[in-house]
Amino acid sequence: MVKALDEFRKHYCPEQDEEAGKDCSNADAKALQYATLYFFAGIVCTYILDLFVHRIMDHAHCFGGLMSGIAIALHNFPEGLATFVATLADPTAGVAIAVAIALHNIPEGVVVAMPIYYSTGSRLKGFMWAFLSGVSEPIGGIFGWAVLTNMGEIAYAVLFAIVAGTMVYISVSELIPTALRFDTADKYVTKSCFVGMAVMAASLLMFTV
Repeated sequence: MVKALDEFRKHYCPEQDEEAGKDCSNADAKALQYATLYFFAGIVCTYILDLFVHRIMDHAHCFGGLMSGIAIALHNFPEGLATFVATLADPTAGVAIAVAIALHNIPEGVVVAMPIYYSTGSRLKGFMWAFLSGVSEPIGGIFGWAVLTNMGEIAYAVLFAIVAGTMVYISVSELIPTALRFDTADKYVTKSCFVGMAVMAASLLMFTV
């Protein structure tokens, strides 16, 4: 979401306008308005997808893994775009971001693979879905190379905001309730949520390296 706000602000108040002393007082408000709009659009779209997938899936654990895989695939697509753009601007920064994203993706892969493995008993299926959720990242880079170099920051802003909504919906609707079903006394779930937030935040901070 922070990335979406930043990209929207760049769209409404480019750096050259700020340097030229132009009035950008409305840029932050517009960025917040559009980022919020697309954030909730991501939630609504994921809710509709949720209803659809519920109709065709029988295994609750497998369902959670598949929904996580779909959400993470959407999440990884703009990350691939971000890595591509950063590398164009500065190859050294691109390498640092690629390493940060790689660390960031390890727990994401576990989130996808584990529910599917425990639901189906198949390590291969768990691995396959985790792999498919991650492969969208290089696809995002290829897409950026092919198309987005001429479209500006607004396309990135929209994608980042939609994906933020998608990930929040999946976490609140599927991941946390599923975890609590296996930890009814909540000895580990809440603590693990905060530990997970800290791990993910630490990996994202590497973007500033």
